[in-house]
Amino acid sequence: LAALPSLVQRGCLPSATSLYGAITDLGLAAGPAIAALALLFGGPEVILLANAITFAISAVVLARIDFGRAPSPAADADGGLTRSLLREARAAFPAIRRVSGLWAVLSASGAALFFGGLVNVAELPFITGDLSASEAVYSGAVALAGAGIVVGSLRGGIGGSIGTLRRNYIF
Repeated sequence: LAALPSLVQRGCLPSATSLYGAITDLGLAAGPAIAALALLFGGPEVILLANAITFAISAVVLARIDFGRAPSPAADADGGLTRSLLREARAAFPAIRRVSGLWAVLSASGAALFFGGLVNVAELPFITGDLSASEAVYSGAVALAGAGIVVGSLRGGIGGSIGTLRRNYIF
């Protein structure tokens, strides 16, 4: 994801980011279903082998992509010394404050990830325990949530005016 700006034209970046997010979300939603089907025809070894093959394919594809060049140490603001990750993080806060609306986007995204993690942990015992639903109902709920996330990610790439983008982000 961090390499997208070096791989696509600036005007295509929102669509590329949206597509990347949708593909990632689709994988997270469909992966467990595919794994469940694979378990019907073989053991966990089959899934591990398939996972290893997909990682090998990813490694070959990623090795062929030119991600651009790393900045030279001489270009660093500290007179050629590499800055620490902590110093870079501290330097980001004033930059975030300078970009109008960025703090709101980062806060909302962070809250969504936090609460998404809570839901991820609590949804299985809630659906199967408190609601007394079957594992199949739980799987359906996860699939529907994943489909909604994929649709939302794809909708984010539509673009438009700042007002439209704000409304789409909120809804």
